[in-house]
Amino acid sequence: MLSIRFILASAVIWLIIVLLKKPAAVSPADLKQLAILSLLGYGVATTLFFQAIKLLSASLASLLLYTYPLIVFTKEPG
Repeated sequence: MLSIRFILASAVIWLIIVLLKKPAAVSPADLKQLAILSLLGYGVATTLFFQAIKLLSASLASLLLYTYPLIVFTKEPG
């Protein structure tokens, strides 16, 4: 289900780019690197999130996922 959402979103984005006649400002080499980073980065994060849901309640796992950037940002060094 998650992959369908991403496929649909990318199709809509490409349709908008084509309709607005905007150039895709990403070179093929950069596109390859971006695809690899996206698959690895998002794939790992999603896998770890689903593993966390097995150990924690879904609400606690979601709360931790979305608040940890704030916790890290507001933590004083030392």
